[in-house]
Amino acid sequence: MSKFIEQLLLPTNVPTGYARRIIPHISYDGVDISEDISKHITSISYTDVLSGYADDLQISLEDTAGLWHAEWFPNMGATLEAVLESRYWDSPSDMPRNVQLGTFEIDEIECKSTPSEVTIKSVSVPNNTTLRGVSHNRAWEKVSIYKIVEDIAKGAKLDVVYNAPENPNVDRVEQVEQSDLSFLKKLCDDHGLSLKVTDKQIVVFDVVSLEQADAVFVFCKEIPVSVENGSVDTRPHYKPTSWTFTSAIREVYKSCRVEYQEGQKKEKIQAVFQDPNKVEGKVLVVKQQVASAAEAEKLAKKELRKKNCEEIQAKISLPGRLEYAAGLTCEIKGYGVFDGKYIITQAAHKIGGGYSVDLELRKCLNGF
Repeated sequence: MSKFIEQLLLPTNVPTGYARRIIPHISYDGVDISEDISKHITSISYTDVLSGYADDLQISLEDTAGLWHAEWFPNMGATLEAVLESRYWDSPSDMPRNVQLGTFEIDEIECKSTPSEVTIKSVSVPNNTTLRGVSHNRAWEKVSIYKIVEDIAKGAKLDVVYNAPENPNVDRVEQVEQSDLSFLKKLCDDHGLSLKVTDKQIVVFDVVSLEQADAVFVFCKEIPVSVENGSVDTRPHYKPTSWTFTSAIREVYKSCRVEYQEGQKKEKIQAVFQDPNKVEGKVLVVKQQVASAAEAEKLAKKELRKKNCEEIQAKISLPGRLEYAAGLTCEIKGYGVFDGKYIITQAAHKIGGGYSVDLELRKCLNGF
């Protein structure tokens, strides 16, 4: 390993003065293997995703002795629990800081030569449950979203974390030849909610609430001198090493109109919701059953948000920091029309040969 990696990934008992470093704490099926594994680690990558996909953890290990593809070969389906500890990251006076990555299940192992290396790949969605890969047919009537999630979580032996201000009720919903995970994703999406499976939990949350939270970081093209000298804005300011912004036109709408009429003799129910930030553009028409004009307006708002939320997206790379995580909001400054408040949708941490983080973000919707 290079000197940088030796400093960055070291066992706790190695004296290095105040050199900044990250110490991995890894458990395998509940057994702490940190001391045994640390001297073999060449890199660690961890991807934290806001919703829709699984988090993943990959650990690469040198294997010149051939241990990892022989008697140390991990069991498929075994669990990894990972904690990253940073020391002296910003100054010698920094206290150690731990970030719990959660519990992952090993689902792929790659062995290669020149150099001899093994990469253990794991994901946050367990395969040893009925959550994915098994199709079901069942139905619920007169029940809340939380109750449906709870029923499925019990079958998968997972806990439920419900962080949404509303708990919509449904008259009837059917799961037809779908895995529990794909069914839950669609159910939540249909009701303006987001879903994530992480650390033995099914988490349901409201992205709108996350977007409304105060920006934690400021990512700027140039670090302002006033901030360095201690301005009123005390938020951390960081300069990306590279960046890409994308502005989309297709599938972006000025407003959404919901229409519903149950039979020709019934009164037509309709409502329109307009993006408060747009004065021109296309109209999205949704024809879906609703019971009232208020329900139609709520649906119009939700459908417009689904279409417009990815209008402006960003990808930025930065020197690594453990606190970068999906779901946090930040402010972007110095990039002209792309300036504004963003939410992190994915944070990919890469440790080994350096420590960097690649962030994917989208601009927060203002006003709805």
